[in-house]
Amino acid sequence: MLLYLKYIFAKWPIEIIDRKKQGFGAPVKEWLKNPKTAKEFTDIIFNSHIRERGFLDYDFVQKLVAAHQAGKADNTFRIWTLLTLSLWYDRKKSWNF
Repeated sequence: MLLYLKYIFAKWPIEIIDRKKQGFGAPVKEWLKNPKTAKEFTDIIFNSHIRERGFLDYDFVQKLVAAHQAGKADNTFRIWTLLTLSLWYDRKKSWNF
């Protein structure tokens, strides 16, 4: 096995073999522009139990989503943050301490 790996690595540039570990990003921006996945994500945000708390201005959230989908603004980070917050809150609410 080791001999096989040495053969494979011998064909790769040293810059690739010796570089630091790096992650990869999920295509969130594209998911949010796709009508089907965007609807699933926004449904999670708008149907979350966090809405009952009144923390967020959902009219503003709708404008963020619409501007993103129209290509007028890149609100990927904001929408993704709202999605993860909504999922976290719903999960937390279901915990019984």
